[in-house]
Amino acid sequence: MKNNFKLYFILVFFYFVSNNYLLSSEFVFNASEVIVLEKGNKLKAINGIEALTKDKIKITGNEFEYDKKKNELRVFGNVYFIDSLNDIKIKTEEIIYFRDNENLLIKEKSFTNLYEKYFIESKNLNYYRSKGIISSNNKTKIKDIYNNNYSLDEFEYSKLKNIIKGKNVGFLDPDSNKYFLEEIYLNLENKNIAGKDLDVSFNNNLLNNTDNEPRMKGKSVTIDKNNTIVSKGSFTTCKKRDGCPPWVMHAAEVEHDKLKKTIYYKNAWLKIYDVPVLYFPKFFHPDPTVKRQSGFLMPTFSDSSILGPSVKIPYYKVIADNKDLTFTPQIFKGEKIILQSEYRQNNKNSTHTSDFSIFKSLKQSALNTKNHFFLSSHFDLESNYFDNSKLNLEIQTTSNDTYLKTYKIKSPLINNETTLTSFLNYEGSNDDLYITAYTKLIEDQSKSKSDRNEFIYPYFSLSKNIDSSLNKFGQLNYSFDGNQRKFNANEYKLDVNNNLNFKSNTSYTDFGFAKNYEIVLKNSNINEKNSSGKTEDKQKLMSAIMYTTSLPLKKNGPKYNSFLSPNFSLRFSPNVTKNIKTEDRRMEINNIYSLNRISQTDAIEGGASVTLGTEYKILKKENDNDLLSLGLAQVYRNKHNNDLPTNSSLGNTSSDVFGNIKFTPNEILNIDYNFSYDNSFSSSKYDHIKASLTVNNFITTFEILDDDTLSGNTEDYVLNTTTYNFDENNSLTFKTRENRKIDLTEYYNLIYEYKNDCLVAGIEYNKQFYNDGDLKPEEKLFFSITITPFGKTNSPNINR
Repeated sequence: MKNNFKLYFILVFFYFVSNNYLLSSEFVFNASEVIVLEKGNKLKAINGIEALTKDKIKITGNEFEYDKKKNELRVFGNVYFIDSLNDIKIKTEEIIYFRDNENLLIKEKSFTNLYEKYFIESKNLNYYRSKGIISSNNKTKIKDIYNNNYSLDEFEYSKLKNIIKGKNVGFLDPDSNKYFLEEIYLNLENKNIAGKDLDVSFNNNLLNNTDNEPRMKGKSVTIDKNNTIVSKGSFTTCKKRDGCPPWVMHAAEVEHDKLKKTIYYKNAWLKIYDVPVLYFPKFFHPDPTVKRQSGFLMPTFSDSSILGPSVKIPYYKVIADNKDLTFTPQIFKGEKIILQSEYRQNNKNSTHTSDFSIFKSLKQSALNTKNHFFLSSHFDLESNYFDNSKLNLEIQTTSNDTYLKTYKIKSPLINNETTLTSFLNYEGSNDDLYITAYTKLIEDQSKSKSDRNEFIYPYFSLSKNIDSSLNKFGQLNYSFDGNQRKFNANEYKLDVNNNLNFKSNTSYTDFGFAKNYEIVLKNSNINEKNSSGKTEDKQKLMSAIMYTTSLPLKKNGPKYNSFLSPNFSLRFSPNVTKNIKTEDRRMEINNIYSLNRISQTDAIEGGASVTLGTEYKILKKENDNDLLSLGLAQVYRNKHNNDLPTNSSLGNTSSDVFGNIKFTPNEILNIDYNFSYDNSFSSSKYDHIKASLTVNNFITTFEILDDDTLSGNTEDYVLNTTTYNFDENNSLTFKTRENRKIDLTEYYNLIYEYKNDCLVAGIEYNKQFYNDGDLKPEEKLFFSITITPFGKTNSPNINR
């Protein structure tokens, strides 16, 4: 029987060898080529192997060595270790598996798949299977299916606790926020994270100001799917720098609600350069990734000599993805209040903005209530006739003439505090056709009640480029426009015009002269009623022709190129000019060569005239920028025309001389001067100078207007702004404006400002000298501070 057993064993052994299978006490091996060493105590296999255990471990690779005495398995090349029982897969180039103590050692780089949810890249990995522990003391990367990316100096995974812990951890969340912790505990069951010494850098690419570096720090932290709670935390948006940040919010507890995208504080101090300035028992604001979120905005303090101190507490409300509202109550001392709201809505083909406010004195009757309402709506329309078609609606109204100016009502819709304009306007256009029509109400609140309103009902205009045989010579255009106006209480005018205009292409003679001509035929139809009630109908057929020629010359130099162009323009109309001598029309170098330089839809400049002028330029060759440009022009006519605007001087046999000088020698100096002089150059009629001077950190700009051409002009002024930048953060600015017509300084402001990437702080002195209805002269001294992203606030008037 003993011999039979030996024979049976040999037969079985050779059966398994011949079929490439080997059995050990712990493994079943499958290999294409097996080598038995040391009397069967060691086995080697090459050209692809597979090792299986009874407890669902599968190992594949290119080669293996098995030491039966030590029960130790080494596998080399494209190694896959699969633990189906624990749902763990490991890929590497070499492993040592100590079967007796269930220890897997991997010295090379390895890739571990944990539960198909966590993917670990490490080196010198240990897997203690019996203890359910995976660990490494080397740099490790972990990525999960929730798009979190972790980097750890060392880590340990415990199956029993279902926790990954590590040291010196950095991880990137799905919003690209960067977290750094000295220690971390990641619960794989509920995805919660606990750690200490937190440092969070929020993704500043989602901010409007990418110079900021929003971040949070804390002593300890717990992070779950919806919240990050930091004890003894701090938050700032300031750029990282040596020393403390310009501002920081410190709190006993800081909570970041990821669903609401809001940061909440408990027992918080706002510190400016590490000095506590404001205490908040509770405080919250949107996190830096938020562009729109409901909540209170930064309060603003102000002070007025008329109304006294006040505070604005704006509240921003997100109504929908395309709708929001800002409600701003302004509360004054003495039971006075302004309630203002701005509503915005953006649709696929339309946008709407409205602004409304109401002022109420709680101590007085309802008769003292004041209000305003502004509305702006824009519609992109679909049309079978036009490539572009749109409708615009504007409504502007206020209950009091000086309400907007007195109470300093601010809104993007308010661009003029004394003139209100409401209209409904339609525009449509193709490549060769443009049409517009509107009805409009203009209210000039600086005028008397009876004369302030002008009604236009309606205005219409059509312009069409006509294809014809003339196109090879130039462009033929037909235009049709008209309007019906009521103004100055009881004056009325209906004006309808037809225009046919041809402008030739520019051609050049053999001597280098550039030439072109323009012809206009105009049919004007007017019905008007004057203030005395007299009605008059007028129909006219008018025409004009203008011929223009110039001689463009160029001179090349080593550093500069010079351009000189003498210009000659001859125009003639057989018609008598309509009497418009009382209308204001100022000539400048940029409109003197226009055929309709009197800007009239129902009239043509009659008679014959010649316009002579010249343009001269010097350009820098290095960058093709202007060094100097000069333009001069003057109009001559064969006889005086008393019907043209008197202030334009076009009716004179020799008009004023109109000109412009621009001089930019370097980055230090810039001068832009528009002017007109009488034809003898004995007196100036119009001077408008803009100049800037920049010397190192000193910048000053001047604007001077002296206009004797417009009747009733009260806008002659000198405006100066001077700034000295002590360094990149500190500056001092002085602003003043003097009204030269009444010889009165309107205001001057002195502002000291400190500014960096996240904080603007300043002190401003403001003095205003004027009386206008409810407005009185006042003097202010106040502090202001702007904190990114919270906004700006002012202190009350310190000078009261």
